[in-house]
Amino acid sequence: MGRTLPDTRGPAIFNLDLSLLKNIRLIERAQLQLRFEYFNVTNTPPFGLPNTALGSGAFGRVQSTLLLPRVGQVAAKIIF
Repeated sequence: MGRTLPDTRGPAIFNLDLSLLKNIRLIERAQLQLRFEYFNVTNTPPFGLPNTALGSGAFGRVQSTLLLPRVGQVAAKIIF
């Protein structure tokens, strides 16, 4: 790849997601599933690409993030 392509140079993205799942048998033919999911567990911000407008005062600065901060969700499901 050429050195002038706009999408090839930027900060690396590190993302760690976690999911915990527990199945609990209620009766013979039904079970309860509890699910805990966390996205971006380490709360590491993935930064956007730097500004590439040559005449701009913000040239080379990274001024945005790409994903949400740490997010968690809990769900319960009955399987029969």
